Amino acid sequence: MDWIKKTLRGPRHRAHSSSESKVATQAAQTVEDPPTPVIPWSSRRASWLLVKPEVDISQEEKTVLDRMQQTDEQVKTAHDLAQRFSKMVRQRQPEALLPWLKDVKESGLVALNRFANGIKRDLCAVTNALSLPWSQGQTEGQVNRLKLIKRTMYGRANFDLLRKRVLGCPADGLSVLAHPDTRYPDTQTPVSPTGST
Repeated sequence: MDWIKKTLRGPRHRAHSSSESKVATQAAQTVEDPPTPVIPWSSRRASWLLVKPEVDISQEEKTVLDRMQQTDEQVKTAHDLAQRFSKMVRQRQPEALLPWLKDVKESGLVALNRFANGIKRDLCAVTNALSLPWSQGQTEGQVNRLKLIKRTMYGRANFDLLRKRVLGCPADGLSVLAHPDTRYPDTQTPVSPTGST
């Protein structure tokens, strides 16, 4: 009797497991991750990608750049011009500026044409920046620092305190907290908000 039950149960069991595996296979195929939607990059992020050195571009960025270039031929033109400009600035090649400006004009890209027109208006300064070793960087950094200090002190103090914060501790070793009349004889003693000195 047992052999009859085993025989009857066997093929039915095998058919059941076979149909289960087919169902499981179909379910696995339908449950697979759907393709991730392509989310477009912001214009700022995409434009940064156009000027980024090609050796620094990751595989994901390379894929995005290729997709952008396939979508619009102007992106490829903009990328080529941006890479040439970046190389020209990094390697200080003033002789490459005029051919680059000519190519930008022929490209018909409105944004790059506006940029090129700004360069043409100040061509002498841009050529000097590309050819000379000097920079405005230190000056611009100090102006930025001064504006930051001024912004943090807005409405709190007068010029004397601003002067102390900007100059910091001088080389003569006097303390920052020294009395203003002893450090800067040409300044007056600051007046407190209450009116007393």
